[in-house]
Amino acid sequence: MTAPRLQPPIASNLPDPVRACIAAANSFDLAGLMATFAEDAVVNDQQHEYAGTDAIRTWAAREIVGDRVTMDVTAATVRGASIAVAASIDGAFDKTGLPDPLSLALYFSVADDRIVQFIILRNKREATRGGLVLPPPLGAYFAAKNRQDVDAMLACFADEAIVVDEAQERRGREAIHQWMEESSAKYRVSVEPFDLREQEGTMLVTGLVSGAFPGSPVKLRYAFSLAGVRIASLTIAA
Repeated sequence: MTAPRLQPPIASNLPDPVRACIAAANSFDLAGLMATFAEDAVVNDQQHEYAGTDAIRTWAAREIVGDRVTMDVTAATVRGASIAVAASIDGAFDKTGLPDPLSLALYFSVADDRIVQFIILRNKREATRGGLVLPPPLGAYFAAKNRQDVDAMLACFADEAIVVDEAQERRGREAIHQWMEESSAKYRVSVEPFDLREQEGTMLVTGLVSGAFPGSPVKLRYAFSLAGVRIASLTIAA
């Protein structure tokens, strides 16, 4: 099959290393693909991590070039050094049980004209309500929250994470787990995120929050700081 090419309006939005990475992948050009990564880059493909160029080259040779994977970009959002791309994926891999078309979310972080982090996740509609594309830990957090899945919510947080809600601080996974269980049982909250902004390294998500509390629904802002693919802190405020 002919490898898909980026449409001009989408391509014009993407930083050079991201555009080059996708073009090289679509051409099955392993050397060109590797040239887009920093020496200490990290790839996380469906929660399997590959750190450094040697591990990334092995992954790319097997999973991209070996499986003749192509990426047909359908949407892209650029926020400074963070780039979120939605793409339809094809290739010679086993498609048993996969949707057709297969849509993946590709999250890139760029520094000094090289990719320093590349995260690949399967798109889930519940994680992008209203069509909003969120970075991996945020989308997973809200999806789990809307399912009332405390364990999945907690998995999004770093070990030493901090949560501030209703002016009360919870520090560490044990305290955060207790807060999640209590608030989920009491309020049965669901959130529909509708706006995402980055401000001085903080990801600000505004959502319409519904649940078993007076005045529902209300608009709240969730301020996240990230540590890699985990949430380091979360502050919830009106």
